[in-house]
Amino acid sequence: MTGAMAHKLENEPSLAKITRHSLLLAAQLQALRSQLYPPEAKKSLKTFTSREAASMVGIAESTLRQMSLDGESAVPELHGKDNRRRAYTLAQINELREHLAHKRPKEALAFLPRRRAGEKLQIIAIANFKGGSAKTTTTIHLAHFLA
Repeated sequence: MTGAMAHKLENEPSLAKITRHSLLLAAQLQALRSQLYPPEAKKSLKTFTSREAASMVGIAESTLRQMSLDGESAVPELHGKDNRRRAYTLAQINELREHLAHKRPKEALAFLPRRRAGEKLQIIAIANFKGGSAKTTTTIHLAHFLA
């Protein structure tokens, strides 16, 4: 900095200095934010192993593997060092649920555990008048379990 510029900044009023610093900081934070979290970045749901997919649907892993080999279910992506690990997307798991529900009508409710036409919505309340008693945590875990 030149001597004249340094003298000018020393005599700068406090409000102007704070404003200048805040604008500089905002620009630096925006640049950092754009670098760390690009606007086009999107999160994606993880893929599920054969064991996880079979567990979600409620069938044996061997049944899932055989259905895939017979062409009855979606073909999983192959992952791993040797491309031998099968991975299913959530969309593929839901397709599998629907296929099994149509294939085994007596077990359809087990494969597609959703509300049926005419069923009323159930409301569950979690309450405790004490603060910090894990109401939110309990609600989240219950929602995940019931989903």
